[in-house]
Amino acid sequence: MTSASRQDDSSDSTKVFKWMLEETRDTNNNFIRYEYFKDSGQIYPSKIFYTGNGTIDGVFEVEFGREIRSDVLTSYKSAFLTTTNYIIGHINIYINNVLTSHDYNLHYGPGDNG
Repeated sequence: MTSASRQDDSSDSTKVFKWMLEETRDTNNNFIRYEYFKDSGQIYPSKIFYTGNGTIDGVFEVEFGREIRSDVLTSYKSAFLTTTNYIIGHINIYINNVLTSHDYNLHYGPGDNG
């Protein structure tokens, strides 16, 4: 596990809240690899590469696009300050580094919980 996949205190990396999955691999050496973006103590999915084999990434990539939140959230649930500045605004799918027609735009609205 690397520091890129853990949610930790940005001012003290010894304070770790959680570890995110970096890779899953089967008995035939096929794998899925995960990348993350970190900001203000928060961790967000960034990319997923799948159908990899051995040490070569697969031809499929899922990219998560971030957008600034209109309602920035702060929390100490992790035992350190975490600020959630972003939401996932869109998802792009690539095959062999070429954007496919599969582009998902996400829309958020206020919940009923106040």
